[in-house]
Formats: sequence, structure tokens, C-alpha cells
Amino acid sequence: IRSGYATADYMAAYAAWVYACVKARATDASRVRLRLYKVNRQTGESEEDTEHEVLSLLRRVNPWMTLRMLVEHTVAYKLLAGEAFWYLVRGGRGNTGTIRQIWLLRPDWLTVKTDSEKFVTGYYYQPPGGNKIDIPVEDIIHHKTFSPTDAYRGLSIIRAAAAVIDKEQFAEEYQRKFYQNSAIPAVVLSTEQKLDDAIIKRMRSQWEAEYGGIDKAHRVAILEGGLEIAPFSVSQKD
Repeated sequence: IRSGYATADYMAAYAAWVYACVKARATDASRVRLRLYKVNRQTGESEEDTEHEVLSLLRRVNPWMTLRMLVEHTVAYKLLAGEAFWYLVRGGRGNTGTIRQIWLLRPDWLTVKTDSEKFVTGYYYQPPGGNKIDIPVEDIIHHKTFSPTDAYRGLSIIRAAAAVIDKEQFAEEYQRKFYQNSAIPAVVLSTEQKLDDAIIKRMRSQWEAEYGGIDKAHRVAILEGGLEIAPFSVSQKD
């Protein structure tokens, strides 16, 4: 996950305890109830507005997503990738029409077009195998965390905690493989006699046939020909 990895790799870390932490924070954020208030400019008093047209947009931000889903997914992207992008779909012509839908874009598929004077001049979005879509500045809301090295993009907490996450993932993968196949035999049959390959193969086959499997556990082994049996184990330290 460290240097050399891309945003997609940070999002792929959404598993185990990273999943639990991100999911908990994103879910809690999505449960916050939003209210709209209008302020009387003369008196300075405010009252809740329950009929404004923006409330219809927020109840269902697009045909497949509610506001709660949008907030949860936005927070998850912001934690994993360091940023999230809302694409505002407007009605009518131009970039000043009423916002009709809000779509959450994958941050690793979006590029920020920068300028030395205007800072950001626009964006383009390109899914793998798809066409490049140009999006004007007015149609994007960019949610991002602070990055000390990049003024245009956010800093993923996964990248910031990469060393710890890598260590945990390596340890979990090692333990998983160890339990699947530790490459260490449970017992060792030994003898001072020299055995050829045919005898070793026959003895291994007979041993597995006689004692292999759960239903044959705890059977008494009878050895002959000078064979000795000893458990082969690894200490907790090892």
C-alpha cells in the first residue's frame, strides 16, 4: 500500500479492520438528519423550511441512490481515497440550471485539470474502456482531506497508515497460509536403517491409510522394524 501504489490500491484495502473502521464512520455520518432553515434577513430569525425544492433532490439524489447512501459512500471514499467527487446534473442548458441529480464518481477514474492562474479549470472522467467525459468546474463538488504535498487531491488515511496496514495484512496472510498448509508434519517416523524411495512411499501410503482423516483419530500406532515416532511441533515463539 505504500509508495508506488495508486488510489485503487488504497480502496482495495477495504477489508478486515479497515472495513470495520471505515464502515462504522461512514454509517454514523449517514445517520445525521439534515434540516433546511431559511433566515429572515430583516429580523435575523430562522425557521425550518419543509417545502423547498432542494428537499426533493436530497430525498433521492439520483434514481438509484438516496441521500443517506450518498453520504455513507462519500465518507467511505474520502477515508479510503482521501477524496470524493459529486457530479451535479443540471436541468436546462448551461452550467447554471437547477440541479436535478447528484452522482458520486470514483476518484481513481477522475483527473483534475489544473492551471497556474485559475488553479482548477475542469475535470475529466474516464472509466476503464470508456470514453473520456469532460466536466466543467461548476458541476463538481470536490470533498477532500488535507494533503501537505498535493493542493489538488486529498490524502488517503490508508496511505498515511500504510506501514501499519501492510504489517497487519502480511501477518494475516501468513497465518492463513500457515493454518491451510504449514509445510510442517505432525509426526516424524525415524529409523537408523537406510530406506529406499519405494519403501518410504509404501510406508507413507500405509500410514495415511491407517491414521489419516478425522474418523481415524486417536488410533494406536504399532511400529516395527526399529521405527520410532515423535511429534514435530513449533514453539509459540517460533
